[in-house]
Amino acid sequence: MKAKEVAFIGAFSALAWALASLNKLLPKGVGHVTLDAVFITFLLLLAVQLTGRIGVATAIGFITGLLMPLLGAKPIALVSWSIRGLVIDLVLLATHHKACCLKCCSLAASLGFLAQTLIGNALNIFLFVNPRAWMMVLTFAVTIALIGSATSIIGAYLIIKLAPRIKQAVGVEA
Repeated sequence: MKAKEVAFIGAFSALAWALASLNKLLPKGVGHVTLDAVFITFLLLLAVQLTGRIGVATAIGFITGLLMPLLGAKPIALVSWSIRGLVIDLVLLATHHKACCLKCCSLAASLGFLAQTLIGNALNIFLFVNPRAWMMVLTFAVTIALIGSATSIIGAYLIIKLAPRIKQAVGVEA
């Protein structure tokens, strides 16, 4: 791995963490299905495009998950953020793409967000919520996951439209 790629991973992890910190300013769930779904999806896919390497999204997810307890998040964040990056990387690997078209980006974005939200919320519910409230909380979590999964397609669209300009500005071959 080149120094430039390591720098991208560090910078994008810090940006993802900073964006996630903005979620606390919005009502519960709203920041997750807007800021998280669109802009963090954009960051993860942009990192894959800039480096041209599968595995970058997983590394960013893992590092962001490590940083999340600084915002008061439970340690489950490490698992859920890592899974989001891993799913994005696996979808791009399975489709033999590197965040190059709307089809692969949309699929990776939606499935990555859905996996992160469902697994993170399921772990949180089963470990920390009273069993009598599971159904109500689980219904809310699934609703948020589906809305955010659909919203994350906007992040995929943005990557297709903006990535060539960003690559040129950063000095990465297009």
